Amino acid sequence: RVLEEELDDPMGHDNVLTQAMDGPTMDWQFSYELRAASLRTFNPLPLLTHILMEIPGLRPHSVKLYTILSELYSNALEHGVMQLSSELKSSPAGFSEYYRKREETLKNLSDGLVIFILNHKPLASGGELSIRIKDSGAGFDYQSQLGSLNQVDQRYCGRGINLIKTLCKSFNYYGVGNEVEAVFDWSYAGKLGS
Repeated sequence: RVLEEELDDPMGHDNVLTQAMDGPTMDWQFSYELRAASLRTFNPLPLLTHILMEIPGLRPHSVKLYTILSELYSNALEHGVMQLSSELKSSPAGFSEYYRKREETLKNLSDGLVIFILNHKPLASGGELSIRIKDSGAGFDYQSQLGSLNQVDQRYCGRGINLIKTLCKSFNYYGVGNEVEAVFDWSYAGKLGS
């Protein structure tokens, strides 16, 4: 609740966030919802990263966390809300066409939703951050595609999820495939732990 109130008041933002997330009060949950107009015009990643960096122990992991957030948000927006097929990115020409379609679809987006739920729990040696993202898309049959989702190949698409899995303690799909959760553990020593 403190987070929501202070984000509405940027003048007091830094001090209260630092107090709210420092020491034993690092047990919190933050949800952030973007609708179509915001999805068209606003990049939420700097704001979310800034909030996470208010936890001193997470600062050494800023690049990893930005990578995780970026991959998950791109998937939710592009494949979930906009229903773009990653198969387009299977060749250099297709890659270019994919981003042309992305720009055009995003400019005309009139409906859609992406919800972030960040949940942090303190642990004896650091903390555990759950990043859950849900989109308004139709989802996909992730259970029948688990084998192909785990494959590493040289295509231009499909590498982001495998990267996230190397950075996180766990990664899972939920619902109809339009919701994912990545769990990132960190320690005060700056090492990824479980």
